[in-house]
Amino acid sequence: MYDIAIIGAGINGCSVAYEFIKEGKRVLLLDKEGIASGGSGAAGAFISPKFSKAGELKELLQEAFVYSYDFYDKNFPLTFTKAQLVHIAKEEADDAGLDIYKQSAPLPLQNIPLDLYSQLSAEAKKERVFL
Repeated sequence: MYDIAIIGAGINGCSVAYEFIKEGKRVLLLDKEGIASGGSGAAGAFISPKFSKAGELKELLQEAFVYSYDFYDKNFPLTFTKAQLVHIAKEEADDAGLDIYKQSAPLPLQNIPLDLYSQLSAEAKKERVFL
């Protein structure tokens, strides 16, 4: 007998199962293909914030990103590599979304280092960039 059944053994299903098991719940985790056989496996465990989303979906994605970041940092510190992400706004609407995200970002943002900036194309340098 199980307390909870979770369908899907990607990063989300496995993370939820892990949290329930920590709380003493008996968990059944099902996936027709296997652990991380779909999008989670294809992503190579790469996680990044979603700048272009808005509203409730943005909030949910942001919470999931922070959870995953903290989870990997805490449980796999020797294999979790943190790297800066450069985002270049391609359109005015994307630029506005970046401004909104920057105001409420859960992680510290930095100005782009000069040595990295010098490697950008002339077109990319015209756009607003942040890490």
